Amino acid sequence: MEKHHSCLNTRAIIEYFLENMPGAVPQLFEGLGPDIEGLANPQEFLMEINNWVSSSVLSQMFKNAKKLSNNDEIAFQIAFESAARKKLGYVQRIIMFAHKNPRSTLKRVQAINDKFNRNKTVELVETTRTSAVIRLHWFPEVPGNIDYCLFNQGIYSGIPTIWNLPPAILEETKCFFKGDDYCEYHIKWQRKFRLRENLLKILVPWRALNYTIEELERDKELLKKKFDEIHRLNIQLKEKIDQLICLQETSTAALSVLNLEKLLQVTLRLLMNSAKLDRAGILLLDEQEEVLELSYAVGVEPELFDKVRGYRIPITKVDNVIARVAMTGIPVVFQDVGRSKLNLTNPLIQYFQPKAFILAPLTVRGKVIGVLMADRIRQDTPISVGDKEFVASFANQIAIALENALLYRKLETSERQYRELVENAHEGIWIIDEKGIIKFVNRRMREITGHQSLEGKNINDFFDWYNRKLVENVLDENRKNNVAQQEIEIICKNQSVASLIMSSVPLYENGNFSGAFAMFSDVTALRETEKRFQKIFEDAAIGMSLVDMEGHLLDSNPALARMLACSKEELYRKSFVHLSYPEDQERHALLFRELAEGKRDSYRMEKRFLRKDGHVVWGQLTVSLVRGAGEHQFAIVMIEDIHKRKQAEEEIQAHQEKLQSLASELSLTEERERRRLATDLHDHIGQALAISKIKLGVLQKTLANRAIAGPLGEIRELIEKMIQDTRSLTFELSLPVLYELGFEAAVEWFAKHVRSQHGIRVEVQKEMKDIPMTDELKVLLFRSVRELMINIVKHAQALHARVSISRNGSEVRIKVEDDGKGMDAVKLNPQSRGAGGFGLFSIRERLHYLGGWLEVESQPDQGTAVTLGVPLQKSRKTARKGAK
Repeated sequence: MEKHHSCLNTRAIIEYFLENMPGAVPQLFEGLGPDIEGLANPQEFLMEINNWVSSSVLSQMFKNAKKLSNNDEIAFQIAFESAARKKLGYVQRIIMFAHKNPRSTLKRVQAINDKFNRNKTVELVETTRTSAVIRLHWFPEVPGNIDYCLFNQGIYSGIPTIWNLPPAILEETKCFFKGDDYCEYHIKWQRKFRLRENLLKILVPWRALNYTIEELERDKELLKKKFDEIHRLNIQLKEKIDQLICLQETSTAALSVLNLEKLLQVTLRLLMNSAKLDRAGILLLDEQEEVLELSYAVGVEPELFDKVRGYRIPITKVDNVIARVAMTGIPVVFQDVGRSKLNLTNPLIQYFQPKAFILAPLTVRGKVIGVLMADRIRQDTPISVGDKEFVASFANQIAIALENALLYRKLETSERQYRELVENAHEGIWIIDEKGIIKFVNRRMREITGHQSLEGKNINDFFDWYNRKLVENVLDENRKNNVAQQEIEIICKNQSVASLIMSSVPLYENGNFSGAFAMFSDVTALRETEKRFQKIFEDAAIGMSLVDMEGHLLDSNPALARMLACSKEELYRKSFVHLSYPEDQERHALLFRELAEGKRDSYRMEKRFLRKDGHVVWGQLTVSLVRGAGEHQFAIVMIEDIHKRKQAEEEIQAHQEKLQSLASELSLTEERERRRLATDLHDHIGQALAISKIKLGVLQKTLANRAIAGPLGEIRELIEKMIQDTRSLTFELSLPVLYELGFEAAVEWFAKHVRSQHGIRVEVQKEMKDIPMTDELKVLLFRSVRELMINIVKHAQALHARVSISRNGSEVRIKVEDDGKGMDAVKLNPQSRGAGGFGLFSIRERLHYLGGWLEVESQPDQGTAVTLGVPLQKSRKTARKGAK
């Protein structure tokens, strides 16, 4: 960012706050941007008048000053006091003193401005001994605001005070920051007294000289401090350069030396020479056993090192400082071992007797692989912060070198394993050159071909002309630097043919094709199995097809073509879903879409298919999803022709409907006969018995002979019993109240009968208005309710029961509930029969015939609820229609 302002301006702001609000000075530096905030001492930088800053920095400092002082015109006050108290820089002060008075100074105001600001030009419009008109032409490309104008007003107002005159009176007639082309100031000041003016001509140069000498002395001290700092930095720079050279040499060793022991000898020597250390060693981390093991050391007598070689420290031993460094990854320094809190009985401390030492983790890609330890024997040479940083950096370089050496060792091991793997691989492998000459084959390839020696032979010797062309196409792709795969047939030693899948990878040297590496999977047995399955597919008696996930037929067998009376080619032009009968296509499409989306693995259904000749054929459809490599590949479809079976089922259904209709007619006929017999019993036999009883009673009263009257009484009692039996038989055959008063009244009568005969309280809930229904429906529902109530009496062990009769639109619903012992509704056998052979099964079948339904709700010890529902409009007319 371009810089337009000398720090003379920022210094004025800082000095003002140092004198008036010292506690708020740090807040002046907030939001000044990364260039200032990244400095070690922003205040020092902003008070050095030889430094320059951008307009954004100065604007932010004005903004902070206004916020801290709660004064929007603080910029004027800062500038005025800076000029009035002569806090300007000594260069600016010399210029102003040298020109003796305000008028002379203002004539050279542009030159003064250019030394400290580059955001405007200053035009002196007119000047007199006591006044002047000045215009400030601001550069529009340089950011600014009203604070810059106020700052300049403060400077111009304070200029006369340099010569001990009262402040100038400044009037702003135009302002750039309020929309004018420039800022225009009309300035007036008092004229000097002539005697004072003459004296000042003599004294002012001396005053300027004294100010200048004082300023130069301060700058001299500052320069001396800077020179000392530069000298110190030069020393540190030389040390850093030496350390960088050491790191470079370590990197070179890491790339050139792959022997682990030799590598550590070289790198640890470099570390000792560069960091002026006396001894250094390496503890490597064994990840499996989680221990650090002392493996290498330099600067240690061989006899001493033999005593501690292999010394092991568990990584979890948190009280050991070396283990902690490995766990935390943070280097540590001990300047005085004797005064530290270390365990002085530790074998390493006892053997080596270090005065000061450093520990640094060996880290590669964020993973600690060991710990570097180094020390100085003399007490007077402590380990500095720079030494610590260098050793930490060096430890990272050693870690990289260690990893390279370990990787090289692993590479050697891996190469041996690779050779064994290739030689014993289950897949056949060969390597050929660019001319097709075999350079290497593994054991499996020799087994496949039957040849014990293939090296040096041309691959064309093992293929017929067709497969030779396929192999050549693969090699052409390899020459284009593409991996290629092809199924081929290779001629074996015994002239048999093996089916192989060839996967060939190109080999390049110096950018040129040098051959290919190919793997061969023996699929001979698989192909033979495919042939057998293909024959099964073709010869199957049921229709079979393979369909992709979009519903396109991939393959189909002859049975399917015969079933649909079309050729294979015609099948391939159709969608699988569109083979269905039009009315079945929507449901079929939904199921197949769920299959394709993985929501189901298969589905099975009976459906209609449309033949080419327009006829409809029924089929048992089974569709199963076939997955490969975790993805949906295709579906296998099996269609069994069940057309004849469906025709037989339709005929059976028609017969069943006729039988149901006949059973209904028989039931109604039976009910009519029951009602006729009941009527005859009531009207004829019942009446005759009643009259006989009355006449015998009259006769008994008229006879005086007790011997005759006694038997007549017995006969009369027998007739009374016959009357009761006849009445019971009448009710058994047909309940008169059912026809005379309706279904609801019949149910209420039967409820009272159950209570009087069996002691069960039966509550009947019904609507206010009777529900109109046919005689057939009345009989069916009453007999159903009676059967359910008899079941309650016999089996439920209930104390209370309730019968609810309601109408739901065009349907009548009856719910029979009890508080008995209940039963397992899931295990309930609907074919169990009650009294009179009219069990739940019979109820359900009769209701079903009339379009009704039956529902049982029950749990052990929680009672039972049976709900019946049947349409009111179902009539014998409908039943007869089904029977025709």
